[in-house]
Formats: sequence, structure tokens, C-alpha cells
Amino acid sequence: MQSESAKFAAAAVSSLQSGTQPAKIGTPLTPGATRVMLLGVETIAVDRYANAPGHQVAHRSHVIDMTNGVAL
Repeated sequence: MQSESAKFAAAAVSSLQSGTQPAKIGTPLTPGATRVMLLGVETIAVDRYANAPGHQVAHRSHVIDMTNGVAL
């Protein structure tokens, strides 16, 4: 039996492949958000401030000074 998240992920992939509008998954960091993991890829987001949009959906995140070439 598939879990609800697996069913949702399969439906999202199907809608992307068919060109139809994907299902809504909610706004990150809100009570209505739904966690979705596709393809088993770990995502690491890096930005100049905490809780940037990419940070909200990544598995791990880091905040760095984006003008510092060594840090990048």
C-alpha cells in the first residue's frame, strides 16, 4: 500500500509529464505545507539570509556572505 506522500508525489510527477497544472502543496513553513520528496535527491540550499525560499524546501541549508568568494 502506497503512503499518502508517495501517492501525492506520483500525481505531481504525472501532472508535470502531461503538462497539466500540478497540485498545490502549500506554502513552506506553514501548518498547511506538505513535504514532498521526489527522485531521492538530497537538496542543499545556500543563500545570504535564513529562511530564503530555497531554504524552506531543502533538506539542509546554509547562510553565507554571497560576496565572499572563499565562502562560495
